[in-house]
Amino acid sequence: MRLDENGLQIDELTDILAELIAGYREIYGADLQLSQDTPDGQRVGIEAKARHDLQELALLVYNSFDPDLATGKGLRSIAKLAGITPRPGGRTLWELEVETNRKVDLPAGFTVETDGNKWETPQANQLLAPGTHTVTFQSVEWGSVPTSTGATFEILTPVLGVVGVDPTSTAFAGSLDETEPEFRQRRWQSVQKPSHSTAGGLTAKLLDLPGVTDAIVYENPFPVQQFGLPPHSIWPVILGGDRAAIAQVIAVDRTAGCVVVGGEEETYTETLTRADGTTFPIYHSVKFDRPEGVCLYLQVTATKRGDDQVDAEAINAAICARKFHIGESVQANQFYGPAYSVGTNYVLTNLKIKTDDGAWTDGEIAIARGQILGLTPDHVMVTVV
Repeated sequence: MRLDENGLQIDELTDILAELIAGYREIYGADLQLSQDTPDGQRVGIEAKARHDLQELALLVYNSFDPDLATGKGLRSIAKLAGITPRPGGRTLWELEVETNRKVDLPAGFTVETDGNKWETPQANQLLAPGTHTVTFQSVEWGSVPTSTGATFEILTPVLGVVGVDPTSTAFAGSLDETEPEFRQRRWQSVQKPSHSTAGGLTAKLLDLPGVTDAIVYENPFPVQQFGLPPHSIWPVILGGDRAAIAQVIAVDRTAGCVVVGGEEETYTETLTRADGTTFPIYHSVKFDRPEGVCLYLQVTATKRGDDQVDAEAINAAICARKFHIGESVQANQFYGPAYSVGTNYVLTNLKIKTDDGAWTDGEIAIARGQILGLTPDHVMVTVV
């Protein structure tokens, strides 16, 4: 075991065993029998294993001080220095239309029910005028809860001024507990928060919000229109997350004079305190966008090797497990790896992809900024021959 500029290095078990054998034979003579079928050889093997276990323990402790290498409690402890902890399983988020006939302070925990499932507001919302307002609700139950655009809601928390609640198609399914690789990635993104880049820092804060699975902030720093954006503007595109929480991050983090564009609008109310103790509000109207989904289709031929059956459903599931990010293009050959992860008793050929308005290709499909690709099992055709 040694510590150098590359960190802590431990010995292999075979190297430790060889070193002990050489040492004992130097002490007791070269004819000392240390094969595994002798008592002395077994004792040396036990000692070598004990030393190797201690070195592995030392390496585990050493790595626990590095958030990119730590695991378990060590990872959670060191990540606290970045102000984040692993996320538990998430609830399903659903943006619902709340109709009011006056100004309403909608409290946190405002609950409605449909199809036996209860939905509640995760935080308070100020609905400043009569009309229809888009409000983020979360399922009371954890995990993925089904939603329907034809749902009818029963209001369980009566609030004066709330006339009704209607469904929308914008919903984000709940997820399982955050894995250690996912947590390491989010911790790495979080260090961008204090960066000098407005877009980078804002993106990192948006990605750290509960329920946000992807986000990107496009910017135009120039005094003329560029990239389809007005001068000195940013365009946040966020997948998932509570609307009010998103509005707060954007309102607080954007620089003065920066125009925020998008098709979604939310108001963040900032409360300030005067010297005499009284308070007054400042209303920030914030815009952002949800990504535009683009359906991806895939076809591939799996030719059997031998007599073993090819599991087409497993290949389909492995292909669909690939995650896409906002604005990310895709190459057809990127799907060969996941497809071959299922087995080796087949050969894949003729793998092609397309979108709704495109032709089949074995090359690249590029999408516009603000769009995100989606691939579902019913859009994947695996032909076994």
